[in-house]
Amino acid sequence: MVDSRSFSITINGSDYDSMIPLADMPNHDLDCPCSWDYDNELEGFVAFARCGHDQGDTIMMNYGDKPNSALLCTYGFALEDNPYDAVDILIKSNHTGKLVLKCSLEMDIDGELSEQCLGTLYYHYLNVYKGTPSETEEKLFEYIKFHAEEAVEFYENPDKVNEEESLLASENTTMNTRFALLARRSEYKVWKEWREVAIASLSDIRRCKNAIVPW
Repeated sequence: MVDSRSFSITINGSDYDSMIPLADMPNHDLDCPCSWDYDNELEGFVAFARCGHDQGDTIMMNYGDKPNSALLCTYGFALEDNPYDAVDILIKSNHTGKLVLKCSLEMDIDGELSEQCLGTLYYHYLNVYKGTPSETEEKLFEYIKFHAEEAVEFYENPDKVNEEESLLASENTTMNTRFALLARRSEYKVWKEWREVAIASLSDIRRCKNAIVPW
């Protein structure tokens, strides 16, 4: 509850997470949010409109460039079309089963999080298998392809698809359930995108390997 209602502000050079009365009322908006800050001269929290508003317009805030999974977990809602959707990549130790690596792949395959995740995975496999750069990339995309195909198969299960369609079409379905279904569909779209990326990348890597002619 506190996490979903708090604001990160800087007061006289010190950072705080603070509860601000009334400031937690605006809803989330990606297109025309207001921004906020603490004004040391006024000694108060100030919100700034970032586009034109007419009298009576609803004031919105941007809760951050978060995927639906994070919006649902923290704020209790999900967006129909979220450009910041992402899925988590988890790697566990073969010996202990403990998590050794976690990163996120975005819907935007060229996004900052995606690039960071690919770099993290690359150096992980490079250190573990000590292979050549192309062998390391192959391991990396084999891992992504395996988990993407597993996720897509799960989401495309006919029984699950029919159940989702039925729930979304029903007037009795609660808003919480609808948001959960939106978040699940968001993850499906991201995994499906990365499955195609992994397949294409593996094809390129193997074509290059086969094209190498030994002297």
